[in-house]
Amino acid sequence: MSEASRDIIGLYDDYVMPTYARQPVAFVRGEGCYLYDAEGNACLDFITGLSVNILGHCHPAVVAAVQRQVAELGHVSNLYHTRPGGELARLISRNSLGGKVFFSNSGAEANECAIKLARKFGRDSGDAAGAYGRHRIVVLENGFHGRTMATLTATAQPAKQEPFRPLLPGFTYVPFNDTAALEAAMGDDVCAVMLEPVQGEGGVYPLTQEFVDAARRLTREKGALLIFDEVQTGMGRTGTLFAYEHYGVEPDVMTLAKGLGGGMPIGATVAAPEYSQVLSAGLHGSTFGGGPVACAAGVAVFGELLAPGFLESVRKKGNYMQSQLMELAADGLVVEVRGRGLMWAVELTAAAAPDGAGAAAAAEANGTAPAAAVVSAALEQGIILNNTSPTTLRFLPPLTVEMDMIDRVMDFLHGALAGPSA
Repeated sequence: MSEASRDIIGLYDDYVMPTYARQPVAFVRGEGCYLYDAEGNACLDFITGLSVNILGHCHPAVVAAVQRQVAELGHVSNLYHTRPGGELARLISRNSLGGKVFFSNSGAEANECAIKLARKFGRDSGDAAGAYGRHRIVVLENGFHGRTMATLTATAQPAKQEPFRPLLPGFTYVPFNDTAALEAAMGDDVCAVMLEPVQGEGGVYPLTQEFVDAARRLTREKGALLIFDEVQTGMGRTGTLFAYEHYGVEPDVMTLAKGLGGGMPIGATVAAPEYSQVLSAGLHGSTFGGGPVACAAGVAVFGELLAPGFLESVRKKGNYMQSQLMELAADGLVVEVRGRGLMWAVELTAAAAPDGAGAAAAAEANGTAPAAAVVSAALEQGIILNNTSPTTLRFLPPLTVEMDMIDRVMDFLHGALAGPSA
């Protein structure tokens, strides 16, 4: 490790709270599908800042938009109007639910807004369900909606919640893709059902058509909102602009972030027209939300995604990646392949290494997590991967990824999982 890397890592060790188990690498530059560390080594990025750098690193259109905007106007607060915010809201609205948008800085904040909108909608619906009217929000086990107190409560993962109890009241958890459980949870006090069309942090688990249809039907029957958290799945990640398009079902409220800014921090909550006036002046806000620079980046991202043939190319590359991952399963190297578009995960077991020499088997022998061992081995080979659990590898390449880059990652996986004698 160079002195430059040690200096950067040392700053984190000395001054940054240890809330992340960071890899021992310091990146100083990004270009396209590659990151470059302080030693100048190129790393093929198949996680893209957790699905943020949707067009790759430092995409020329995004860089140009940010440079131009920051030189003209950086921040004025939401007490005033700026063109980039209005233009990005129009793009989101006209290409999704047709309503209005609230801008924030992250996915957690976008979901926080959606939760508040649902609660306010519930109170406006009357108080027949008790002193607080309709207030209960139904969410899915293994989901992830953020780390604020409200979104953490909506994140039905006990390990993430336990250190911060007591949590907020008014949330009900139902098993993933369990239609009967969802129906049983839908009482008169429910104001919303909130779900990810593909659970990202939970391990890339897509909802079934049956479950989404049931959620849409039950929320309509009960007069509740259907909220889609598309923080990770939105902006072309699954091969359509938004993942709800795969199901033929429109939510009432949708949240976006991550890829929306192409590397700039921005979140958005969009409500269908009939729910766009629920939050009136003074009920919610964000100092930096919808700032001109981040919104200018978002406009540039939309320009690329909406270009003729772009999303078709994402679907083509996604299909190819799926076929290559399925070959791993056919060879017995992974036990399950999950995902859609360019959002994939594979499930590992120690038995995935036929000769006992693969990374997964070696990890089990050493008492470590097999997926983490593969991630570390990949980084040594200049490939950036991510694991969401001890046995789950996740892949979120840039939408601009090339076929030969997919081949490189697959070649690595074959070698890492099968071992040197395969």
